[in-house]
Amino acid sequence: MPPNNPKKTRFLLIILVAPLTLIWGEFFTKIMLPQSLDSVVNIYQPDPVVGYIYKPKATARETGREYEVTYTTNSLGLRDREYDLENKNVFRIMLLGDSFAESHGLQAEDGLARKIEDFLRQELAALGAKARVEVVNVSFGGYSPYHYWKSYGRWKSIFQPKALIIAFYMGNDYLCEDEGIQYTFADGEIVGQRQEGHPVPTKRKGDILTIARKWLAKNSELYVLMRNYIYYNDLIGKLTKWAKARESSTQLAPYLVPQSPLVEREKEKCLKYLRNLAMEAAKDDVHVFLLAIPVKFEIVAENLDMIVSTQGVDFSEIDLDQPYRDLKSFCLKERVFFVDPRPAMKSSENSKKSNYFKYDGHWNEKGVSAAAQSIVNAWREAVIPPFGREPEREGLN
Repeated sequence: MPPNNPKKTRFLLIILVAPLTLIWGEFFTKIMLPQSLDSVVNIYQPDPVVGYIYKPKATARETGREYEVTYTTNSLGLRDREYDLENKNVFRIMLLGDSFAESHGLQAEDGLARKIEDFLRQELAALGAKARVEVVNVSFGGYSPYHYWKSYGRWKSIFQPKALIIAFYMGNDYLCEDEGIQYTFADGEIVGQRQEGHPVPTKRKGDILTIARKWLAKNSELYVLMRNYIYYNDLIGKLTKWAKARESSTQLAPYLVPQSPLVEREKEKCLKYLRNLAMEAAKDDVHVFLLAIPVKFEIVAENLDMIVSTQGVDFSEIDLDQPYRDLKSFCLKERVFFVDPRPAMKSSENSKKSNYFKYDGHWNEKGVSAAAQSIVNAWREAVIPPFGREPEREGLN
């Protein structure tokens, strides 16, 4: 009889036991611990004017560490409700922006467009005004001022807005390298981009790994359980925040004194697109509001401390008001109403609880409400429709 080989025996046991363990774990998880996997929005389609929008009448789920929301699009491919476009007795406002205006991580009814609409209606009702207000959301995550300009031309003939709100994110909207960009798609996701005239990428990076992860995500509850445990672990969350802070040089750049030549060049390009938009709106007799969206570290001191320590800069090198002065000066020149929501977010009423998700850099419902109220306050003080008569175009600010 041949002698026992312990290593061979252990190997055979592993071969026999491992599949049984995985099968048991799969059944146990499916029955006792059903999981919800993070997902990305996969309902994009190309658009010849703006680059991309959503597919009409589509539904997708967006889940993350702190949210689980449904994206439902209307017949035009917007994350919004349907509108009666034949009704001309409506004061229609168009909201242009990126993921903040689209309201990443929030249900559409809790998003910026609906909050602005609700607050405007409440204010008008309190004043006894009978104007009917609608806020149409033509925002998409990843858009920049170039897209805002193009979006206005894309949608204005459909909605015929009487006012515009530009939701300008101070963290990266000064970067405008989107002109001439063409996007590539796979299964409803934006998987790449290229400059016009360059060849289309023939292969996605990490194809095999991506395919394996997607297959496991769809077919294995145990995989999702292990993945969620790692991802949602609080230690991992803190490490993620630290890693994002290290990568925040782009967001911090416009606040550094002096501004770099790169920031100055990009800022001029950004303002060119905003100027094009403002001029086009003025020709259409459409008033424009610009809502300056603060970066999280402007409001949450803990985040600023983390960024300063990880970026190796000194507080004396940072001027948190600098980009606001530049943008406000531009708005005065171009007759655009400038709205700064920071005072509302830092007020004693709002400062006790963050206006942002804990791990994510986007607004939560509290932040959205503060921004929406700031817009309404500025609108009421401007005494322009729907609050008052049309003023002379000179001296709007």
